[in-house]
Amino acid sequence: MPIVLSCSCGQCITVLENLAGKQTACPRCGSTVQVPAMGRPVGLPPVANACGSPCLPAERPRSKRNTVWALLAASIGLVLIVAGIVVILNSMQASREKEDPIGQVTPPGPDREKPPVQEDQTEKQDNRVVNPPVKEEKKPAESNPSKEDKKPPPTPPAAPVIVRAEPAQPYQGGTLTVQLKAGDMPVTFQYRTGPKEEWLPARDNRVVLNKLSGPKLMVEFRALDEQGRTSEILTKTWNLLPPPVITAGPLLLEWKLKQGDIIFQELKVVQKPNYSLLGVFFNTSLQYTVLSSFTVEKAGTEGLEVKQKIEAAQLVQADALTQGILAPAIVKLPGTTFTIHLNPRMEVTKFEGAKPFQMANLLGGQGLQLASLLDQDGWKELADLTFFQPNRPLEKNAKWSRKMTHNWGALGSWAGKIHYAYTGKEKGIHKVAYSLGMVYQAPKAGGMLPINKAAFKPHIAGGLIHFDAERGKVTEAQERFHVRGRLNLNLLGQNSPVEIDEDQLFYIRIWDRDPRGK
Repeated sequence: MPIVLSCSCGQCITVLENLAGKQTACPRCGSTVQVPAMGRPVGLPPVANACGSPCLPAERPRSKRNTVWALLAASIGLVLIVAGIVVILNSMQASREKEDPIGQVTPPGPDREKPPVQEDQTEKQDNRVVNPPVKEEKKPAESNPSKEDKKPPPTPPAAPVIVRAEPAQPYQGGTLTVQLKAGDMPVTFQYRTGPKEEWLPARDNRVVLNKLSGPKLMVEFRALDEQGRTSEILTKTWNLLPPPVITAGPLLLEWKLKQGDIIFQELKVVQKPNYSLLGVFFNTSLQYTVLSSFTVEKAGTEGLEVKQKIEAAQLVQADALTQGILAPAIVKLPGTTFTIHLNPRMEVTKFEGAKPFQMANLLGGQGLQLASLLDQDGWKELADLTFFQPNRPLEKNAKWSRKMTHNWGALGSWAGKIHYAYTGKEKGIHKVAYSLGMVYQAPKAGGMLPINKAAFKPHIAGGLIHFDAERGKVTEAQERFHVRGRLNLNLLGQNSPVEIDEDQLFYIRIWDRDPRGK
């Protein structure tokens, strides 16, 4: 049973009976109190002390063993706290070291421990202690914008190529004509007749050399682009034939053709007809080129039979209305053939063949339009010009004439004479000028145009022929036919005057070979 006792401080104390005869501590003042051998049974009302406070259970005296364990636990806790503080300080220091720039060294202080050295950080820690020169990092090679953006050097023009040289076998004292080309770039050409000579310009991609001398002729050619860059030099050497023996006597310009010979005619046609109808002006234009081959199929005492074949045709320039009418017709020209009969005087006696497209849309919805290509009569007149031969001895200022007619299509015709004049020799080429003394004849009623009245006069009519006596052929010819006049048309029962100014130019070149290089 519990034992009840009181302390000297007046505190009532209740203890277990196993403490009987032993000492206990007062829960109030901590004094040692002797527990009697007997006490009050449990369940009795507590004895009030002087203060009237109830009895409290007595505290068990603390043993020395418990005190030792408490001190040991406190010591361990203190050690852990100190260790935690050290770990935190080391972490903060390591963080500051990482933030230090590379190459700066912080000397260790007396209260600062060195971090443990690791194998893979040996070089780094040694650098901090010894402070060697900072090792520069290799930076990747920076791209040079100027080099990357720098374009490759421009390509120089291609070396010249000789398209054709005429004559194929030049002779001493004669003339040599060389035609050049160089790729698709726009270039000009230069030439010289020796490495120490000055470079001379070639006009129209053509070099003409006169009065050739020596057993050999050496010529250098080069091309220049628009920036002045030059190509590789092309060197060409010709063996010159002895000069032809010309017997004393009158000058005769005669063709030298035999059966099987082939020549080429390059034709350029330019037309500029201008019209005024009811106060409205119409300016039209047309330019096209035609390349034809001429093959001598028969040659005899009665003359020559020559086959003309149109090899190529190209529309160079035309106004919108004319182009729409004539472009399809020009495309169809290649393949057209004519048969030309020439007497011993080289005069065209018969001209046979297809009749090419001539004229269309005379009174179209857009006004008066005379869109014309060469008709059969036009091709015959060009054959007369191509195979021109004077048929008489010539001396300077010699003159002669012959009759001719000219078909002007729906506008009528011309009749008269051609007046020739020999103007002399220049650079090995004989020149014959001519003029057209022509009279206009109005078309008959019921023609393609309802013409009531017409009157025209030539303003400029004539041309020039170049003849190479040594080679026995015409080399060039040109003709201009510029007329002005007026005609009256019956349009819807009314008399409508039309003012016409038409200018035509024909330019011919004769080649021994195909000028296309084929």
